[in-house]
Amino acid sequence: MLEPQAAAAAVARPPAPAGDGRVAVIVCHGMGQQVAFETLDCLAETLRRAAGDPDREVRVEVARLAQLATRTGTPSVPVDLRRAQIDLSRPGGGVQRTDLYEAYWAPITEGQVSLRDVFWFLLGAGWRGLVAALLSRRFDRWMFGGWVDFDVPLLTPVKLLGIIVLLLSLAAINAVLAGVVAARLLGAAGKWPGPDLFRVLTSDIAIASLGLVAVAAGIRLVPRALGFLGHAIASRLAWGVIYVGFAAIAWAGLACAWHIARSQLNWPLSMTWPGAAVFGLSGVWYRLDIGLIWGLPVAAAAIARRYLIHYVGDVVAYISAHTASRFADIRKRIQEVSLRVGSTVFHAVGDDGATPLYTSVVVVGHSLGSVIAYDMLNSLITQDRLDGHPARVLERTAQFLTFGSPLNKTAYIFRTQRGKGSEVRETMAAAIQPLITHYANRTIPWVNIYSRNDWIGGRLQYYDTNPPDPSRKVDNREDLEARTPLAAHSEHWENAMLSDALRDAILGPARAAGARG
Repeated sequence: MLEPQAAAAAVARPPAPAGDGRVAVIVCHGMGQQVAFETLDCLAETLRRAAGDPDREVRVEVARLAQLATRTGTPSVPVDLRRAQIDLSRPGGGVQRTDLYEAYWAPITEGQVSLRDVFWFLLGAGWRGLVAALLSRRFDRWMFGGWVDFDVPLLTPVKLLGIIVLLLSLAAINAVLAGVVAARLLGAAGKWPGPDLFRVLTSDIAIASLGLVAVAAGIRLVPRALGFLGHAIASRLAWGVIYVGFAAIAWAGLACAWHIARSQLNWPLSMTWPGAAVFGLSGVWYRLDIGLIWGLPVAAAAIARRYLIHYVGDVVAYISAHTASRFADIRKRIQEVSLRVGSTVFHAVGDDGATPLYTSVVVVGHSLGSVIAYDMLNSLITQDRLDGHPARVLERTAQFLTFGSPLNKTAYIFRTQRGKGSEVRETMAAAIQPLITHYANRTIPWVNIYSRNDWIGGRLQYYDTNPPDPSRKVDNREDLEARTPLAAHSEHWENAMLSDALRDAILGPARAAGARG
């Protein structure tokens, strides 16, 4: 954990090393990370692993950063930021002082998104993406001065259709759960659902419960139990179990809706095998089975609601600014927070009041944080250009590092949510994204770490020309250690690929190689 730095330690600390000077790392945390500076702690632990020293000192302090003078020569007001500091060993002696900053935005979205917002966002995005994929096997973006065409992967419409069906099924299951539980509590179960429909719905919910068990087993049990077969085989088998579970849940939701419709039409109802097995029991075993069948989905629904609101809700709030004014305000406030941190760090000066405090800056974004970091870096580049390049953002950004990034998915969603609009509108949208305006702005190395087991993150192909410039394209690196289906999204933090990429960005590839040696 990070430990507060004593004032005496700050006085006794050796001066910053000459030559390369200090390096700053700015990290934008991902969705659902509500604890302040939790991501900064993860970043510090990652650098400890990169240094090969789990006990390496990490200091924490509030720093008052003097700023570059304005264009008129007027001194800027200093800005106070909390930061962590860690020293990385250089090959050949000496240390590289590294200051860590976090753009913490989580409180802005807290309590601002409802389950209804999340549901309609996912359903709407899935439907628009499905229609676009079925109408054309290609989609385009305005980048690098023209329309750039991309192929839509063959499985994209299948995945989108599966998401839509699963969402509708979950809605049906939740409606049944709420209705039956409420009827039981109010003593109106005899009127609705009534004995016959209750038996059929119990059979359907039993299938949903088995599906939930399969999904949980695929995430936690199967990868560990079958690890002896090799991680690749275990992962594929785990995904197979998960997909079977999703199929069972989808089937159960559709069956619930169908059976309720039949009951309203007074059509005959018949149970499937789970219901027949349960209602063939008696006494304590019957009550136990009924409790498990209905209790498990109720508990799962509560957990899913919390997950969707706290995690997916952050995504909804940030990338749905076009649908509601309150979301536009949330997006603006998040961007202001990240831009304040980024601008402060890039404009920080040393004791002479003119020389930049940091010779290089590494920008890091995890999950939704990669989208926020992308917007922040674009804004910093644009502002620096308009001001005459006083902060030299392009030259001093050592690396843009994203992992678990949904940037490819957000690009597809944004493009498919509207028709083939005018070039003026698309050009204006691209103009505030210098990273896709011209490859001259891509002197910044962009490394993207992804895992095939991560549903949220992935490869980034929609931020380059097609075919891309081989020397400046996004450097996609697959993290083979992120193996757990669905949970791989957060496993990057503990893996060597991320720590190696950070060390290389801070020390430089050549020096980092020497440090590893």
